[in-house]
Amino acid sequence: MSKKLVSGMILCHQFHLNLSERKKLGRYPMPGTINLGTWSDIKYSAVRDAFPQYNVQKISQWHDSMSSVPPQPIGKEETRRGALERANHAKRDCPNADFAIGIEHGMYTNHFGVSVDAGCIILIAKDGTINETWTDELTIPDDFEKGPNGEWSVWKDPHSIITNDERSRKQFIEDALVGWASKNLAK
Repeated sequence: MSKKLVSGMILCHQFHLNLSERKKLGRYPMPGTINLGTWSDIKYSAVRDAFPQYNVQKISQWHDSMSSVPPQPIGKEETRRGALERANHAKRDCPNADFAIGIEHGMYTNHFGVSVDAGCIILIAKDGTINETWTDELTIPDDFEKGPNGEWSVWKDPHSIITNDERSRKQFIEDALVGWASKNLAK
């Protein structure tokens, strides 16, 4: 993937499957390029590892005003809104990408009455179709050290700590993406 600045606009140059290859693959052929609405290394490596055959890139520019949700989204709807805003910015950043992805982790009380952390992942296909999947939930311990901006943890990857290094935040995201891909992408 290369980008170049032309008259103040960023143009994305990508490798794409030709039309006959796409028709053979079905509804969602394997994308050539994924644009990710984040600068987070954890999210980037999760998407890259979930889709190793694709060209994954981070959004070209990012600033806090691109997401209206607070640093710690509370509730599934606020978490989903943050993921959708990130995916929409990734789509605008590179409209020719086969998928634009936004990922937002938030906390909420699940249907068992337990406080959990989970990530919402929004994938916007080139044709504008919006796909949504969620990571597995992680129970938030009551005694965990809280973050300075309302985050439920001071750590960037509390998942590794809570699971005794069995599953990192990256792995939660990657597993959700692989599960989505296995149901939605042509094999």
